[in-house]
Amino acid sequence: MSSHSRLSPSSSERWLRCPGSVGLLEALGNPDSSSDAADEGTYLHAVTSDLLALELDDASMLLGRKSACGRFELDAATVEHVQTCVDIARDLTSASSVVAYETRYDVNMPWIVEAFEALGTKHAAKVAKRLLDKPKLANELRRATGGTADVVALLTRENAGEAMTTQIDVVDFKFGSGVYVDVNNNAQLRTYALLACSQSCYSDTLDVVVRIHVVQPRHYRAETDGALRTETLTLGELLTWAVSTYDIALDILEGLADDVFATGEHCRFCGGKAACPALREEALETARVVFSDVDKFETNKKHKPPVVSLNDAAIGRLLSAFDAVETWIAAVREEAYARAQRNVYLPGWKLVEKYGHRKWADEAVVRALCVSRGVDPFEEPKPRKLKSPAQLEKKLGKAAVSSLAVKPVTGTVLVPETDARPPYKATSVFSPIDDQKKEQEQEQ
Repeated sequence: MSSHSRLSPSSSERWLRCPGSVGLLEALGNPDSSSDAADEGTYLHAVTSDLLALELDDASMLLGRKSACGRFELDAATVEHVQTCVDIARDLTSASSVVAYETRYDVNMPWIVEAFEALGTKHAAKVAKRLLDKPKLANELRRATGGTADVVALLTRENAGEAMTTQIDVVDFKFGSGVYVDVNNNAQLRTYALLACSQSCYSDTLDVVVRIHVVQPRHYRAETDGALRTETLTLGELLTWAVSTYDIALDILEGLADDVFATGEHCRFCGGKAACPALREEALETARVVFSDVDKFETNKKHKPPVVSLNDAAIGRLLSAFDAVETWIAAVREEAYARAQRNVYLPGWKLVEKYGHRKWADEAVVRALCVSRGVDPFEEPKPRKLKSPAQLEKKLGKAAVSSLAVKPVTGTVLVPETDARPPYKATSVFSPIDDQKKEQEQEQ
């Protein structure tokens, strides 16, 4: 997988709707928004691409294969999902003249200019002129918008001794199970299609058929609707969409959209949520408006807020507002935890170790003690499993269980300073928590 471009296709849903997010993320140092799910998806993309490129059709041969990092392993269910992707890709491209897998594409800028001019609309002509008048900006746009497509297939016919593309298929594999990826008007996939078209189609053949496919075998809707979803449009329709896309991209590159922020579904995977002015303002304004006519809530945790007194309209407004408010709150919590992990002192808060459920330090010792006291240490039914410390505490006594059980540290958690647990100090090049606390108190 190639590194992401500044205006990468994979982030296009975000920067098209929230142009200011590009500058914000760069100011923040482009915080890493990767996750285990994203990293696993990258690994499965590579596995699927290898099978296709090597013309191997049986994914089961990779059962048990581990990723280079050792974090992911191909189990039977995952192999089945990879197999689904391979089978669908083979079927979609079986009649194609040329097929490319995991290929990097950069836009052919002269082609884009000619294609926009061929559309014959005022907006297209304006963007084309903007590209022609500012070649350095056009070159920056070319570098900023490149991306790697999973599968691109061309169907061609001969025309005056030359191969002319009549149909192009772009296939994108999605291995996520939580978020349903809609293929219609999908900015990421349309961008891949545009990049591929700019390298393989005549700029004035606006009737070329463009088929965009999403293959998402893990989502629950795949069981009823199938894993494959397809959008079909002409090159002319794709170019009409691209005019507005490139207009926004040029504004971003020229710094004309640094203050243009918008909230929405695209905020979900944005690494700048905690610093986003639009999200903050929406959360605060929503809370102010929605809660303005709601009875004062009791702050004592022992008492529930008087929600039973709210009318139906107030309940409806609250439910509608929760998404905006909770998104921002979650972003702030995430940022606070990240800072605490760097040993940054947050007034009133501290990082402490988090403990899991008790478990036996040595099961053999526990079994021996149970036998000596005539206690059955196993759960039913078979295969028998050793009972937990909580289950055996009444039989063996608290003192015995305490000496044999341990509470494993499962991570860290941010808690109020009043929490009885001692602060956790991570091994770091940063100043210790206590030193930073003293420094901040002196500044105040």
